[in-house]
Amino acid sequence: MIKKLHVKHRHRYNNEEAVLYNGEVTFNIYDDYEELLYKENDGAKVKVHLYEDHMKIIRNGEIISNLKFVVDKKTKNILMTPYGDLEIEIYTYEYHKEHDKIIVEYDVLSSSEEKDGYRIEFSIEEERSEFN
Repeated sequence: MIKKLHVKHRHRYNNEEAVLYNGEVTFNIYDDYEELLYKENDGAKVKVHLYEDHMKIIRNGEIISNLKFVVDKKTKNILMTPYGDLEIEIYTYEYHKEHDKIIVEYDVLSSSEEKDGYRIEFSIEEERSEFN
């Protein structure tokens, strides 16, 4: 099923915001998860798997990643870049899934003093047809 998707993120500490995607998304429902499929402007293909207790963002582009978000847990993830692989650890504060909105809030953990954290919001709308 084709729907409209708007994805934005906000930095948790300096509140900078950016739109990550605005366009069409394919929405699929499976037995144990829901899936969003879309292609970003730079050509990267993104799959978002929504489970009851966690979510995954799988991105294939110049950077390849498979990020897992589980509330109140640290997860280890790999980013594959043209310059080599980078292991990152994510701590998820919030994962909330509703019919038309998905929110995930997390920190990227590192040994440095600087903290990076984000809130990503996926807003989904039904496609309007000329008959609606």
